Amino acid sequence: QHKSEVEVFQRVGVQEQLWCYEENLKSCPGTLLRMACEVFRPLDECGQGLCSNNGTCICPEGLEPIVEFNFFVGDRISDLDSDNLGSPCLHNENLLQFIYYVSGVCGIVALAVQISLAERIAVLRHVWGNVTTLVLQVIGCAYRSADPEAFFGVDAFFTFVAVNTLSFSTVGMAQAFANYMYALIKGEEWSSSRVEKYIQGYDKISRIGIVFLLIVAQFGWIASFVKQDLALVFVKLFLWANFSISIGSIISCLVFVRKYKQDLDTVARFKGNLSPSDDLSTQPELEHWVYRFTKKVNIVYVALIPFACVCVVLYFLPAVWPMWLLFMPYLTPLSGIIWGLLNLIYLRARFFAKRRKRNRENGGEGRNKFPKRINQGGEVVRVQTLDDEELSAGEDELI
Repeated sequence: QHKSEVEVFQRVGVQEQLWCYEENLKSCPGTLLRMACEVFRPLDECGQGLCSNNGTCICPEGLEPIVEFNFFVGDRISDLDSDNLGSPCLHNENLLQFIYYVSGVCGIVALAVQISLAERIAVLRHVWGNVTTLVLQVIGCAYRSADPEAFFGVDAFFTFVAVNTLSFSTVGMAQAFANYMYALIKGEEWSSSRVEKYIQGYDKISRIGIVFLLIVAQFGWIASFVKQDLALVFVKLFLWANFSISIGSIISCLVFVRKYKQDLDTVARFKGNLSPSDDLSTQPELEHWVYRFTKKVNIVYVALIPFACVCVVLYFLPAVWPMWLLFMPYLTPLSGIIWGLLNLIYLRARFFAKRRKRNRENGGEGRNKFPKRINQGGEVVRVQTLDDEELSAGEDELI
């Protein structure tokens, strides 16, 4: 009876299907008492589909009841035609296959560019989180494209790859922020031991956070082997772990920007022999010098805005809103596309930044070529030469 009703629905449409249920189910013993389908507000009952009297969502052609990230309806299943599934009609396999294909291509291109721009293999160890993310992204997209029924929470291997792709992207972003922080204070024209100490502390804490994240995140794929209720707890634990580490990185970056700007202002006043109450605009050349460094550190804000939005959409909302969790089958590959594009934008910016640096070294610029350094006590001193060995030795600690 159910399979014939599905065929009628796909053939004659919504209005006729309503009539089909009203007429046919009245003559079926035991079906007058209507069972409820699952409702995920603000979606309508069954989304774009219809709820039958036995609590099953009947979907229009092209859509199927959602299976991935569905820890709310019945027991775990691997068959979209199950008569026991009453979840909304949200699964569009053709659209998902297209998104996974684009995500895989973005991952391949970003990974190839990342490797090609690395001056030596050792450089890649500073971005191991990002490289691992791209490798897992390509593997996951290829695996899902080869097997369209490799669903999250059903296929253990795909679930493992998806969980760790998202987790390593969080690790990669934390490392990217640390790398950029260190690049800003590395000491071309000025440096601050206070800011350097802060970055060292951030780096140590972030490493602890990374270990915590990568351990807790594994509950996300272990959810493939447990019952629905416990699986939902494990998946939410994975989401909250990623969200907490991401928020920690955002707060740390905001504190860094504030400390950086404070010490930049101190150095600028030292260069111009200005008191704390003097206005920098009285010396246009000095004001331009401050603006050049301020513009660099403000890039952190530009990066934090989309990162914060992704964290809310990808981790926070699915953890607190059941309906949003059902959209994760689409959000997971879409996040791969965003990650690949962000990598390409970052690598392009890094390429041009290196070229501008070489041009400055050849031509020279600035009002005072002696580097300045702020010590722990806040005193600014002139440095005749930079201790390159000290900087390179500290690189491993800071990145």
